[in-house]
Amino acid sequence: MSSFAVAALVLVSAALHAFWNALIKRQADARAATLAVLAIAVTLSAVGALLQRSWFPSIAALVCALASGACEAGYFATLSRSLEVAPLGHYYPIARGGALLIVWPVSVIWLGERAAGSALAGAVMVTIGLFAMGLAHARGSGGDWKRNGLGWALASAVFIASYNLLYKEAVALGSRPATLFTVSMTIALALNATALGGRRRNIVAVLWRSPGAMIAAGVLCCLSFWIFLFCLARGGAGAMVTLRNTSVLFAQGFSWWLGERPGGMQIAGAIAIAAGAVLLAA
Repeated sequence: MSSFAVAALVLVSAALHAFWNALIKRQADARAATLAVLAIAVTLSAVGALLQRSWFPSIAALVCALASGACEAGYFATLSRSLEVAPLGHYYPIARGGALLIVWPVSVIWLGERAAGSALAGAVMVTIGLFAMGLAHARGSGGDWKRNGLGWALASAVFIASYNLLYKEAVALGSRPATLFTVSMTIALALNATALGGRRRNIVAVLWRSPGAMIAAGVLCCLSFWIFLFCLARGGAGAMVTLRNTSVLFAQGFSWWLGERPGGMQIAGAIAIAAGAVLLAA
């Protein structure tokens, strides 16, 4: 498969990812909605893994899957907390931009990946664009960092970077996307459901109120991760994660749908992200 085709698929994954996040944002209880979506996605992925009759090729690959699940649990927890107190357009740029600042150095030092000058320039442009958009949202919220969810977004950035790097190692060891996603997300679901405590009944309530939206979000979540893991096995972690994080462009569109309106800095950031994505896909 050509590098352009892989890049195009990652962008599809990014659009799907932003869409299911937007569907969660529309729910009153974002945390319960996140777990409802996760449960549906895990069920679908488990069926796919069973049909493929695949397991992990080594203990190391399984360990990477389990560790990525713990990081996914942290991601979903911080995602839902942030969405409860901040606009979608605020959370996304900070979390995704922060993750890039971690993934690129680690992928070079730990995974031994090398990138062309154009790819590095593209990554820098995407990162600048992400932070420009996120900081614009933060400034518009009046500077109350605790209230606008900055802390949750930054914590989410660490978890996003961690599970992406672990995914890359797992697929490099021969793990199949469906099997890897199923195990990782099962761990994430179990940990988050446990942490939810007595509010677990809200998961059923969300499904009852919005079955169509939750099922659609679960399908999109599953497809998004499968496509991304497929591409991650065929490209460097830094480039693939950077392209995936262009989901912020789609998130801005969905933010408009949710009633949020971008300003001049957000638009400039979106242009930088788009230009960076072109350089990465070239």
